[in-house]
Amino acid sequence: MNILERFLDWAGENQWKLEKKKENSDRVNLPGELIQRYGEIPGDYGIFLKSVKSLSDKGRNAWFLCEDDFSSDTPAYACRWNEPELISLDAAQGDGALVDDIRRWWDRRLPVALARDGKGYKYYALDLDSGGTVVRGRQPQFEDTEKVAASFSDFLEKIMRGETGL
Repeated sequence: MNILERFLDWAGENQWKLEKKKENSDRVNLPGELIQRYGEIPGDYGIFLKSVKSLSDKGRNAWFLCEDDFSSDTPAYACRWNEPELISLDAAQGDGALVDDIRRWWDRRLPVALARDGKGYKYYALDLDSGGTVVRGRQPQFEDTEKVAASFSDFLEKIMRGETGL
């Protein structure tokens, strides 16, 4: 059994809300502007996107970003896929240089999961500058991150072991 199958079994056993795709696709279907911005989706996250339609914890306070989240103007959860970036841009209050820095920074971080708690939002993203390691950031300074996993597969393993805070 591969890591994705083990993780999805674990998610079901832990009362996460899982909706698998009816048929696995042989390609990831994301908006062109997302592919243009981030390039090729790293393999293990791409496999996840081909298999999973939606996945959230039982309280819908943590969720993985799936194809529909990137394609819709109407988010299935409390915020849009790039909400941390949008909050940071709003906080920049029109400072052109800061806005450019924030956008450049997010151009290299692809969010894969979001969560909210009493302290606000946090996210998990693939750091494309480091080959797809998973980093975590939280409000109020989303761009201050810490590495939580070497890859998306490692991230899934750590979630199952309770090591990520997701």
